[in-house]
Amino acid sequence: MVSFTTKVAGATALLAGAVSAQNFRVVAEPGWRTWYGDGNMYVGARIPESLENTLNYTIPDWSGTAPQVLIGPVAPATTDDLPEGTFVAINNATGATDPVLFTNDESALGPDYISRWLRWGLFMIPQAPTGGPSPTETHFYLGETEEPNTFIVTWRTPGTPDGGLTRVNLTAVL
Repeated sequence: MVSFTTKVAGATALLAGAVSAQNFRVVAEPGWRTWYGDGNMYVGARIPESLENTLNYTIPDWSGTAPQVLIGPVAPATTDDLPEGTFVAINNATGATDPVLFTNDESALGPDYISRWLRWGLFMIPQAPTGGPSPTETHFYLGETEEPNTFIVTWRTPGTPDGGLTRVNLTAVL
């Protein structure tokens, strides 16, 4: 006879699998939807004139089986605008203050880049590159752009001064 606990655990796993097969959007808390701009992550209602390729994106299937969090374009954008296999990465080198990056070429990343992510509830957390414990604290910040109230999302390694920038959390929401 199967115990009640086993049934609940099985149902929870089934529901988690069903939820993770849905499209997620990435939000910078307190609720700004992020968007793609020339290979970086942005928030804000206006597009800086310096950007050439901008689009909305989604995480079509965050099942936990892919090595990276793959993103896909939201119509009317297509894979001509955002190549298949594009994923999210951050530079975690000591003192790094780089923008959150979108790329489809892991070989072009340096050794300190993190391209694997954990989902803790709604929160997106970079996975520790050594396979050790990942931090439960994230270090995403909003950097200024030439457009008022539009920001580039950056990552600062732990211990790097924030320069007075606004700290945000990234969440993956349905």
